Amino acid sequence: MPGKIENYDFFCVDYAKRLADAVSEDVRSGIITPREFEKAVTECLEVLEHNGVYAFLLYMTWREFSGTGIERKVYSKLDSLLVGKRGMDSLLRLKEIGLPGAESPAPLDLGRELSQDLDSLFFAKDLLERTLIYARYHAKGMQAA
Repeated sequence: MPGKIENYDFFCVDYAKRLADAVSEDVRSGIITPREFEKAVTECLEVLEHNGVYAFLLYMTWREFSGTGIERKVYSKLDSLLVGKRGMDSLLRLKEIGLPGAESPAPLDLGRELSQDLDSLFFAKDLLERTLIYARYHAKGMQAA
């Protein structure tokens, strides 16, 4: 009997919801607007789609430490849930997904390891794209509420 087949879209849905939940408290308290959250997610998605996974990782690292306080806060949440560092419960490091580099100490090390295997690189890109698209719809839902 073959091993269990994972529904990877479930992880994308779950992490998009986690992203929305992570900023929802700041949205309720007026620290972040839903539009700012949507803008950050859209910018990440554009970098990922146009320039690839490694550029996305570089961009996330840069944005987490530059920009306004609000931008740094949003990008920090995006980074910790999508990429994270070794030992974190982030999307690209989930044991169930099994991407190479999950034990890499830093996000850029993870990117280097992913780039060594084309299938893993495209799989990681697909996971990130789906998650960011779902997160963007969560942000639009926050604006409508």
